[in-house]
Amino acid sequence: MGFHAADAIRKLNIPFNSQIMLFMGGDEECGMTDLKEFVKNEKMPDISLVPDNEFPVCLGEKGIAVLELESREKFEYIKRIYGGTAHNISLGEITAELGGETLKEKGISTHAAMPEGSANAGAGLAEKLLKSFDLPENDRKIVLAMKNIQESPYGEFFGIDCNDSRFGRLTCVNGIVKTVKGKLNITLDLRYGTESDFEQTIEKIKNSADGFDIKVTMNKPPFILPDNGMGRKFEKLYFDVTGEYKKAYYSGGGTYARMLKNAYGIGTSTKKEDISLPDGHGNEHQPDECISVEGMLEAAEIMTLMLIEAEKSY
Repeated sequence: MGFHAADAIRKLNIPFNSQIMLFMGGDEECGMTDLKEFVKNEKMPDISLVPDNEFPVCLGEKGIAVLELESREKFEYIKRIYGGTAHNISLGEITAELGGETLKEKGISTHAAMPEGSANAGAGLAEKLLKSFDLPENDRKIVLAMKNIQESPYGEFFGIDCNDSRFGRLTCVNGIVKTVKGKLNITLDLRYGTESDFEQTIEKIKNSADGFDIKVTMNKPPFILPDNGMGRKFEKLYFDVTGEYKKAYYSGGGTYARMLKNAYGIGTSTKKEDISLPDGHGNEHQPDECISVEGMLEAAEIMTLMLIEAEKSY
């Protein structure tokens, strides 16, 4: 879409005095090392559009931290608990091996930035382990802690829940569970706004997670773009094309926008997918992820107009 938006300006001979650079990365989900190299070796664009969000335009992103919690004690009866594929996808499947039995549980996975409607598979598994098995007290304590941590994606167990005036609710989502040398290891994806103090939040987690050691493996602070009028211009462009009025917003997602200056997150489709898929399918980071072709084509039109507007403004 980015290529065709730029190409349309050239083919239609629209006056355009700036250089357009198209950057296509392949490491956005795994640390953004590609964009780190870009920023280090290339001239930073004056303004960037990042088609990895929703319309009309995103003016800032939550802080994102990844935490690992590991039990200080080893399991006695439980051999292994494992599940999950990435920290930013809520845990959809989990397996426990104990004695001669294997127990599996499924939940509903979503993108960690939007956990509404998710159901953590680990909480369901922990419930079954606690109710149906005569576990040693040590194992029960670890499994109960896992259940308490996984039951809600908003951090109530830790006492860190917060409803930020710009960014909405803080989210604290479990994406991966594994057993390391007999100890339970839980990965958390923490997303917080400008009204949460990160150090205080980590301290509360440490105080609440009795029996676990805490390690912060990543922390990217939140950012907010300056109010220079571009947000309102992009709102108008979206309305002109779709006839729908939507306001600029702040996001819980993490995109390349946080690595660039004056980078605006925008959408990739103007329409929700009109499909019949089961819960937990079709949307971002879910099985059968899909996009509306009609909505995508309309989005490409909006993106082209945004490029033209950005060139006028800068």
